[in-house]
Amino acid sequence: MFAFLKKGIFFGLGTVAWLMEGAARTFNGLAKRGEAGQEGTRRMVDEIIQKGREQNDEVMQRMKEQISGLVGGVGMARQEDVLRLEKRLEAIEKILLTRR
Repeated sequence: MFAFLKKGIFFGLGTVAWLMEGAARTFNGLAKRGEAGQEGTRRMVDEIIQKGREQNDEVMQRMKEQISGLVGGVGMARQEDVLRLEKRLEAIEKILLTRR
């Protein structure tokens, strides 16, 4: 399962890097040919990069939801479950220590 998570994270990061490189290449070519001004090119690159980041965030959110479902389905404790149990354990320890 952790291999799946790792692959997903790398996929998301790779997608953003790929989009950034492709956008920069495309708009640098346009600027060299005079089809786009440098400021307009920079703005378009920034917009594409932002869209890529938003899409990456959406992919990561979907992955988190899928992983959460997988973890819940196999009976693994989530971080919030562990934290809740730790708080309960601390409360029990305090009660026991005051009774001594």
